[in-house]
Amino acid sequence: MSAQAAPRINDKREIFGWYMYDWAISAFSTTVGTVFLGPYLAALARAAADASGMVYVLGV
Repeated sequence: MSAQAAPRINDKREIFGWYMYDWAISAFSTTVGTVFLGPYLAALARAAADASGMVYVLGV
């Protein structure tokens, strides 16, 4: 049998890399959600409104 090296635990570079990944993906998803999702939902609501501007959720 061959001996395997024990995995490194608490590797500071790896932990820092995961911190940066988490920060970047959070900033990206927040920016995309703000820039694209907001105007999309507003356009969707305008398209769903009737002549008086009312939006009936689930047809109620």
